[in-house]
Amino acid sequence: MTRTYIFIVSILIGMCLGVGAAYYAFKSWQEVTVSHVEKDSKVLLEKIRKVYKMIVVEGEFADIVSHKEYYGVDFPGFRKRALIKVKAKVSVGYDLNNLKVTLDPATQTIHIANLPEPEILAIDTDLNYYDLENGMFNSFTPSELTKLQQEAKETIKKQALNSQMMQTARQQAGEMFGLITELATESGWKVVYDNAPAVTTTTIPPQKQ
Repeated sequence: MTRTYIFIVSILIGMCLGVGAAYYAFKSWQEVTVSHVEKDSKVLLEKIRKVYKMIVVEGEFADIVSHKEYYGVDFPGFRKRALIKVKAKVSVGYDLNNLKVTLDPATQTIHIANLPEPEILAIDTDLNYYDLENGMFNSFTPSELTKLQQEAKETIKKQALNSQMMQTARQQAGEMFGLITELATESGWKVVYDNAPAVTTTTIPPQKQ
């Protein structure tokens, strides 16, 4: 009995010493081993093109998008929900790629044609998911999250179109073309618009002698 007891205790002590030695060896290896992280990124410039676009108005928008979807009953596990805070900067201006400007030195006339209407040139969005809940039997797919982002951007676009931004852009264009007309007149030229904008006359301060 005594020999058996001593034998069992010896085995237990040996196992403890073995586990301790293994743990110490692992910790020592972990301390001397350096973690290696490899990152690789390749940025390719695919195309360059010349554009003639003029931004005249910028607006900042904020929106909260709430989306909830469930199967059958609105219970946890069957429900997925997202709460997205959207911040966006909308740039409104003119695409001048089709604008035509011709000069007639004989009559000292500047002809301006194909004046565009104001449009949204860019929407820069910043989206934050404040609450994203996936059910056990109903969860968001990557394509569904992408669709939510597109819908949020479309909502911002509609808000911009229904705001005063377009009217403000037209006023800005009127002031700009009014300045062009006055500068041309000061130089003895006249400006003829094929589709005349609402030109706003701007008083040009006299030059100092």
